[in-house]
Amino acid sequence: MAADSFGSIDDIPEAQRERVSRSAYGQETYGRSIPVPRSPWHGLAALGAGVVVMGILGAAIARPNPQPIPWSTDLEGIGTAIGVPSAQGEHDTLLGHRAYAEAPTTALVPLPVAPLVKLQPAAAAAVTAMVTAAQADGVNLLPLSGFRSHADQQYLFFQIKADLGESTLARAEVSAPPGYSEHHTGYAVDFGDGNVPSAHVQVSFERTPAFRWLQQNAARYNFELSFPDTADQVVGYEPWHWRFVGDPDSLETFYQGR
Repeated sequence: MAADSFGSIDDIPEAQRERVSRSAYGQETYGRSIPVPRSPWHGLAALGAGVVVMGILGAAIARPNPQPIPWSTDLEGIGTAIGVPSAQGEHDTLLGHRAYAEAPTTALVPLPVAPLVKLQPAAAAAVTAMVTAAQADGVNLLPLSGFRSHADQQYLFFQIKADLGESTLARAEVSAPPGYSEHHTGYAVDFGDGNVPSAHVQVSFERTPAFRWLQQNAARYNFELSFPDTADQVVGYEPWHWRFVGDPDSLETFYQGR
């Protein structure tokens, strides 16, 4: 998507994903806003003060008027439920998204600068180094979200689609179906600019100092933009969504079979 006025919050082109506000740590709140601290450390103070954070990104989901949705780990079953059969083979795809296994929670570690954001250890170390280096350059690079479970993505796709009355294809442009999000791997991160909270998970993030810093430096830490603004990109443009490809496991996760 090329406009910030996208009506709904992904992966979420995975651009303004639902009509949902986010705090500094990527927590989503339905119908209310939580003040965004100007730095990760201010965010920790806010958490310590007892701010109630609702969302799926790094914490449990708070679901208004929850509607029970049957959950299946069978990817073909998900495709049937959505109404679009998934491709068969080692690397299934559905609605332009690739299938990803959910990383075991025991393999994840919290970020020191954003404890609610959990990642694979190698990715977490790289993000921590990036935040430190960016601060030295006067940039407030803020990790918004990391690992998400299949159940988290289940809510993001089906429930929000129903709440907004979206079509399946429209929803797939902004959020991956459960089982098909890079966030399942523990290697994907949504970044924001702590000094420009209005640009969080929006295309306008590309105009922030944090995005410019990522463009110039992310590759030095083995991070790359997952969904660039290119003509052959099925998923909408997401300048905030980056993935780690700095070890054999992460490289195979995203590139094996391509």
